[in-house]
Amino acid sequence: MNVVPFDVPPTLKDAVEGLGVPHTEVGGDLDVRLADGSTYDLFPAARDDRPVPATFDVDDHLAALARRLRLLGFVADGGAILLTRNRSRLKRSAVRHGRLVRSEDPDEQLCEVVRVFRLADEARPFTRCTACGGPLHAVAKADVAHRLEPGTLATYDEFTECGSCGRLYWPGAHHARLVALVERATGRRWPARP
Repeated sequence: MNVVPFDVPPTLKDAVEGLGVPHTEVGGDLDVRLADGSTYDLFPAARDDRPVPATFDVDDHLAALARRLRLLGFVADGGAILLTRNRSRLKRSAVRHGRLVRSEDPDEQLCEVVRVFRLADEARPFTRCTACGGPLHAVAKADVAHRLEPGTLATYDEFTECGSCGRLYWPGAHHARLVALVERATGRRWPARP
């Protein structure tokens, strides 16, 4: 049990954050003013009230996590849920949904975010550009052959293109690793070729 001394009764939000816990991770009414001698029980924030579909505002220093969220089909630029490793950003009252990302490993960060925000059912892997987040659509090999290296042209037949930036994707050498990451993060098997 933590005892928090105060001169002027703070809000429960201010007291919680004074203990180093971002208000986005605590459930209930945090606008209540503390009363002398009172006891307050705190519980983790319910993640069921998050925006659906989930969209994220990911700090620049979590760029690898943003790419992985796009891999799963989520918008990771300027969304409603703040993901950061900067505790002070989560203390802003305007931030309603957020997470102080604990892990330093981008793959672990992805698993953490999917677990905490219960995203497995919403994941749509390989549907967004990992660079810009634009939607991917299938393109005929003949239509993009002039943009491919000879080895890629000879080896692969299925291609998708970003509708926003034009970047091309195909199930190359890293595809098996990416499928394994998707399966690990979501806890679900995915087809070898989405």
